Amino acid sequence: MHGTGLRSLLGQLVIVVILAQVLGRLHKRNGYHYRPQQPPPLHQNGYFEPHHPAVEPPEPEKPQHSSKGYYSQSGGGGGSGKGSAGYSIGSGLRSIAQGSADQAYSAVANQHAAAKQAAYIAQNTLAQAASQAAATAQAALVGKQVVLQELEQQAAEAQRSLSRELEQLKAAKISAKLAQQTAQAAHHHISVLTAAVNNAKSVAEQAEQTSTEVNNQLASQSTMVGQAKNRLEQVEEQLHQARVDFAATKESALKAASSAAAAQVNASKAAQHATIGLHESTNPSAHGHEGQELSGEEESYDEHLAPSGGGEISLGHTAHGEEITEHVRTPY
Repeated sequence: MHGTGLRSLLGQLVIVVILAQVLGRLHKRNGYHYRPQQPPPLHQNGYFEPHHPAVEPPEPEKPQHSSKGYYSQSGGGGGSGKGSAGYSIGSGLRSIAQGSADQAYSAVANQHAAAKQAAYIAQNTLAQAASQAAATAQAALVGKQVVLQELEQQAAEAQRSLSRELEQLKAAKISAKLAQQTAQAAHHHISVLTAAVNNAKSVAEQAEQTSTEVNNQLASQSTMVGQAKNRLEQVEEQLHQARVDFAATKESALKAASSAAAAQVNASKAAQHATIGLHESTNPSAHGHEGQELSGEEESYDEHLAPSGGGEISLGHTAHGEEITEHVRTPY
């Protein structure tokens, strides 16, 4: 990305140089000399420092010329002998030539102003491109600085790690030397202690075998403990689910028992109403008195079944037992 920006900047600088040369040639033809602006210098450390001079757009130059040198009016012809004033022969063509010259001079002056304006635009564009390139270079510098700091930290950490490893190597060499001395001493006394060494080897083999068996038992016991923990978790989960199911089943059973009791009450009341209807059909004179007693009993029974503070079951029916409705209220 940084290389692409530099190539673009170099290409723009080449374009500006070519444009400056072309404008210089045009100015030389018209009597002006153009001196192209030098590119900003580089920093001593090799980094580009953007420099933005206060460049203002040039004002178009007003053509400064006079028409006195192109033509002059002729006065009265004293030598003509006729005594009348007039112009010289071909004065109309001279006026046309003068107008054409004025137009050409104005075109050259305007061309010079346009060239200055184009040079200003090109310089401003290059200044902006240089600023962007400088910002890109600065960002790349910051990134490289971060990478450098990280690498320096890694190098310092690697150096400390190397120092620790060297210390451990030194300690290992000392231990190896001591072990070698011990081995030499053991070999020196091996002829005398052959039997003891054999016994020690046997004990060491037995101890190693015992250690292996103990390790196997430990691993097996650890596996069994893990299985027991898993089994305990499964049983606890099943117990929790069973408790939840038991609570739901208990609630359903209570509701079913309440509904059954309500159904039994409704059936008893329906039987009573049927008996009263049968008595009324056989003995109409006793209808009023028994009906009042039955209604009083039904009211007292309904009051007895109605819950005082959010009960579960309330029973209602019509006066003649035609419709019996059961309301079950489930507490939240």
